[in-house]
Amino acid sequence: MIYCVAELSTITVVFIGLIIAGNTQVALAVYAAGVLPILIPLAIGFGQLTFSTISSYTYYPDYCLASLTLFTTLLGFFTTISVEAHFITLLIKNNTTVKLL
Repeated sequence: MIYCVAELSTITVVFIGLIIAGNTQVALAVYAAGVLPILIPLAIGFGQLTFSTISSYTYYPDYCLASLTLFTTLLGFFTTISVEAHFITLLIKNNTTVKLL
């Protein structure tokens, strides 16, 4: 679990750095390539660790789907940030082009 948290935080820092640098497509690709491989196992583990009882090691699909939805929402949040940053960059370029003419 510590590995997953470290990887998610590292990828998030790289993602934010690439967004600030203006590389939105690269940022989204890095985030998707880094997060998607650990998304489903992390959701399953999170669902079992958080919502299962200590004496029971059964599989709870509802809890795993709930945590998968949580992490998918997180991925959607970063996708939305990437798209908005791209549109803002385009607007800034269009405004500076008009001002220069």
